[in-house]
Amino acid sequence: MRILVVAATREEVRDLIYDLRFTVYDFEKGDRPAIAKIGNMKTDILITGVGMVATAFVLGRHLTNNDYDLAINLGIAGSFDRNIALGEMLEITQDTFAELGAENDNEFLPIDQLGFGQGTYNPDYFLGDLGEFFPALNVKQATAITVNTVHGNEDSIRKVAERLNPQLESMEGAAFFYACKQFDIQSLQIRAVSNYVEKRNRGNWKIGLAIKNLNTFAVEYLNLMLRGKQRTKITTVTIDPPIFEMPVMTKLTLGFSPCPNDTFIFDALIHHKIDTEGLDFEVFYDDVETLNQKAMRGELDITKLSYHAFAYVADKYVLLDSGSALGFGVGPMLICKDDPGKLISNLKSQISNLKIGIPGKYTTANFLLGLAFPNATNKVELVFSDIEDAVLEGRVDVGLIIHENRFTYQDKGLKKIIDLGDYWEKQTGCAIPLGGIVANRNLPSEIQHKINRVLRRSVEFAFENPKSGLEFIRSHAQEMSEEVMYKHIELYVNKYSVDLGEEGKRAIKLLFDTARKKEIIPEFSDNIFITDLN
Repeated sequence: MRILVVAATREEVRDLIYDLRFTVYDFEKGDRPAIAKIGNMKTDILITGVGMVATAFVLGRHLTNNDYDLAINLGIAGSFDRNIALGEMLEITQDTFAELGAENDNEFLPIDQLGFGQGTYNPDYFLGDLGEFFPALNVKQATAITVNTVHGNEDSIRKVAERLNPQLESMEGAAFFYACKQFDIQSLQIRAVSNYVEKRNRGNWKIGLAIKNLNTFAVEYLNLMLRGKQRTKITTVTIDPPIFEMPVMTKLTLGFSPCPNDTFIFDALIHHKIDTEGLDFEVFYDDVETLNQKAMRGELDITKLSYHAFAYVADKYVLLDSGSALGFGVGPMLICKDDPGKLISNLKSQISNLKIGIPGKYTTANFLLGLAFPNATNKVELVFSDIEDAVLEGRVDVGLIIHENRFTYQDKGLKKIIDLGDYWEKQTGCAIPLGGIVANRNLPSEIQHKINRVLRRSVEFAFENPKSGLEFIRSHAQEMSEEVMYKHIELYVNKYSVDLGEEGKRAIKLLFDTARKKEIIPEFSDNIFITDLN
């Protein structure tokens, strides 16, 4: 049996491509489709480009010279239906070219009505009732439209909803069905919902979650077909058994933030652009304080966390040599809305009266605030990205900002009171340790050291190929400009991210020693680095 997987972008099937790299007999990638083969089953992955024109042309050209038993279209989509959860998987049972037709004053005449062709297409291959046997493949069905321009205007959304009553929209689906129909190839379309159809608001999108679920489905589905039988509403397809044993992958839970510095260093690791030594990863994207809380509960095998938080979980986790964010001129800042002059001159005496928005109790930013101003006790915990708005709206008097907000606060008219990174550097002469990567102490020692090696490999790959993960980084960067995105990376990813070295470890130990002397953190063992372990 020969299968063609079709996607508009490589990013939408990146995990699938790299999973196949480790679980198939033969694999090659490049400008041509990536090819995977086991026994009598062959899978090609074709990247068409975005939109119905690119899809119809590239797919049609490819099918002219290649025969397939089944074509599967994988991609993300927007949902008109609010009962469909973001990240949910849907099997498309009908797809319509929404704009193919003519206008007659306020009336739209579809191409079918004009007598010039067909505007709605259906698949001729279905998943069937797989959920009964394979819960991971329990995918619901939905109808969709295919558009040249994704909807983001309330009036146009209302009109298309009234005319076609679609549940989803994409830019390729109907074109995929059309091309497959012309070549008499069975077709199946699967979409993961990344956003709701509404006024454009990237802050509400869940592209990462949608892509993760889409690839999880694809891997499970293809592996199911490789194992032997696929139930459908049409027939039962039997595949010859594999001709070799698939390597056993060790799957670990991994948590890091969607911030550019983290996605930059982890891109090669989670997408298997490097040798991961048999490790695979289930990724969780969370803000740093959520990751800190998960670490407190020991939920993840590997996680990013604040160095302040590490003091409370040193019995559960060990610090890895790579992936850390340390540096000079990278510290958190205290900002305000009005002229900071009076505050700066009397900050120590006034700070106890100020309501301060902080990015989390266990963040290193909050630790530094307590170190510099022990009487700063009136604190409100906020998601770091909400702090600027909280200051502007007067919900807090001052805000403690981190990450890319260092580059954006001035654009919003906010003013710096003090850079706590500068404060630390003047006090110690050391780089400020902000966040690190840790591995769970319950993992076998060989796995911990394997993670340490693989993570360094990932960071080195990122430095050598800085544009390789651009699409992945951008997909998690929300409204951040590319300039700010790379400023963020340049600020927080440096030599300490490759390897802490003795200098980095000395700065971390000094941070903890200072905090313990002031009784800010609890006592814990000094065996905190992976190199301290046998």
